[in-house]
Amino acid sequence: MLQSNHHRLPSRAASTFALTLGGLGCCISLTACSGASAQEPAQSEELAAMTKLAREIQVEVAVLRGLDFNADVPVEIATLEGFRAYAAERMESVGNQTQREAQELGAKMLGLIPTEMDYWGETLEILGGQVGGYYDPERDTFSIMAGVTGALAQSVLSHELVHALDDQHFDLGGAMESRAEDTDRLTAYHAVVEGSAMVVQTVWTMQHIGDFSAADIAEMSDVTPQELFETAPYIWMPVLFSYLRGQCFLQRTESLLAAQTRKFDPADLDRAFREPPTSTEQILHPAKYWDPEQRDEPAVVRVTAPEGSVWQPVHSEVLGEFGLRLVAAAPDSIEVPDAANPMSFLSIEFTSDESDGWEGDCAQLFERDGASLLVLATVWETEIDRDEFAEAMDARRDALLTAAQALGRHRGTTLASVAAQPVGELEFQLVIGIGVGSPDLVGTGFEVVIER
Repeated sequence: MLQSNHHRLPSRAASTFALTLGGLGCCISLTACSGASAQEPAQSEELAAMTKLAREIQVEVAVLRGLDFNADVPVEIATLEGFRAYAAERMESVGNQTQREAQELGAKMLGLIPTEMDYWGETLEILGGQVGGYYDPERDTFSIMAGVTGALAQSVLSHELVHALDDQHFDLGGAMESRAEDTDRLTAYHAVVEGSAMVVQTVWTMQHIGDFSAADIAEMSDVTPQELFETAPYIWMPVLFSYLRGQCFLQRTESLLAAQTRKFDPADLDRAFREPPTSTEQILHPAKYWDPEQRDEPAVVRVTAPEGSVWQPVHSEVLGEFGLRLVAAAPDSIEVPDAANPMSFLSIEFTSDESDGWEGDCAQLFERDGASLLVLATVWETEIDRDEFAEAMDARRDALLTAAQALGRHRGTTLASVAAQPVGELEFQLVIGIGVGSPDLVGTGFEVVIER
């Protein structure tokens, strides 16, 4: 049985199971444009025209954002092949190959992606087909995809130039790098990054709405292709979380509809960058960040093997309220929005009764002699919150066991196991084993330490 001890411990960070846009270290605009792959790099006059347009929009963005640009932002024209090469290079910086394999294994053991999926390859393929432009904080450069022109190019510029401006004042690359070991914090920070660009882009678009034709408006509205939703929710939901929930957070509302019409305060954006939210819980429930009386910082949880254990830690993760929302739901139970109907995005549930009330968690992956063991330790605000998550995981037990068995067959083993148990009043622990029989899960002596 797992042991639970409560005492003070140093803060720690965890590596990522999830590849977020922030994990790539770039800030991306999605579009439904598919012509980029067929385009050659733009000629010098096309680049000059795009640069001139960027300088014009840059002035307007600075006024709306309430900050001045310290320098003009270099503009480049990118091809699909160029973006994929860039994204692959950024992916290589997210740990080494062994770490990435461990990240993917953890996601598969938790049932977040199919056991046969090439997670990293599919992620790059999906993003590569939907990108309209991106800002690279490391090079301080904005790239727009070849084939993105006219009103759509202006819309992309109004978004990406906000990233450039925020980067000049708050060092987005450095902030994301410092959170690269903790996905929940990184996802929360990336929601601030994308939310800032979204609120400014929304106001800029409304100010220029009279300049655009009906066809222009339709093109700018059709920025999320349906193909994005044909993959696992674990890939597409974090993308939308950053854009949609980030905008809501910065406008101090949980309502996406209200966020579309509510005015934003540039001072709130500055504060969120200077004192970033520490969890996706704060993004999902803005009052837990903005209201001093409701401020809720996460508990720090870690799982360790007993001294002398044959189990070696290979990867750890904080999933957060948003991550556990995905863990607690069967992937096919998550409603897929209709890209052609913007109102359908209002019904996306980025949290649920099963993940609400999250206080902290740690998913720790161990290995020994070709066997793998994933220990997910969670702590909750109330016993009711804990029990709701426990019931959801009990309903998912068979699916998790099936996934573990499938992963085991690839290793030539038939042994797989899943064990779950509430601990004390507010904790719940899940253990998934590959190459491990159920009897081996009892008495393993793993220690769960929680700092509140």
